[in-house]
Amino acid sequence: MTKIEKIRNEKKLSIYQVSKLSGVKVTTISNIEKGISNLDGVRLGTLKKISKALGVPVTEIIE
Repeated sequence: MTKIEKIRNEKKLSIYQVSKLSGVKVTTISNIEKGISNLDGVRLGTLKKISKALGVPVTEIIE
């Protein structure tokens, strides 16, 4: 389980809700959570959008 998925589950948010809040495609978030997209290959702007939607600093999802 990735940190993004863990935080998302703790906050009781669906991938669809995070997608809507962040403006990041559901498939992108899903691929990150499944490990299909390595965080090293994900744009910083995308990670910032996801972290903002989750209400955590970006450093928390990449550590």
